Amino acid sequence: MEMHIVKPRGQTVAIATVELVETLHQIFPDAMIKPSEPFEDEDVCLTVYGLWDVEELQRIRNQIYKLEFALYDKYDVEAIVKVLPLTYLPNS
Repeated sequence: MEMHIVKPRGQTVAIATVELVETLHQIFPDAMIKPSEPFEDEDVCLTVYGLWDVEELQRIRNQIYKLEFALYDKYDVEAIVKVLPLTYLPNS
């Protein structure tokens, strides 16, 4: 009997999550990336906080939509990444 520590789907989600976070760090090196509350049945939920003005937010959201779709196409993993100004970062 063969035992798997990580289920194949879980491993795929983990790999996709690492790739997504690394890509976000490359694109937005000064941003703060935090896990967020699950939203519906997405596999990965993140919030990216940065020093962006209102005009930049829409451009950044468009970049992130493309990343989310690319992640889905490559891994069949659903991700939702919220983008907020750094001022919305809750105090830890």
